[in-house]
Amino acid sequence: MVHITPETVANFKKMFKEKYGVEYSDSEAWDATHNLLGAFDLLLKQDMKQNPHLYKKTNSDEQGGVKKPALTDESIKAISELGDVLRGIHNRLISEGYEIKDGSITKKTQE
Repeated sequence: MVHITPETVANFKKMFKEKYGVEYSDSEAWDATHNLLGAFDLLLKQDMKQNPHLYKKTNSDEQGGVKKPALTDESIKAISELGDVLRGIHNRLISEGYEIKDGSITKKTQE
């Protein structure tokens, strides 16, 4: 699974506040970051299995820097679209009274 640092969670919170006007608590931000990165990690692993030829090509700087798999524009667009879908699902769940905690979705109880 993807390792998530406090800095990653802070960046996630900042991005969502600036871009979408949504403020997350630290716990909500960690859950959302964990779920989102976990989904991308799973999709990337599956894509690497199904399309290994796309990942043999590498990018590096001229000084021999770290090589990374090259993603096609199509893959980047698909990941962006997936982010929009996941954001929509998240917003709908929240608006319908569900909460996401520790990777589980539960219906909030009325007190």
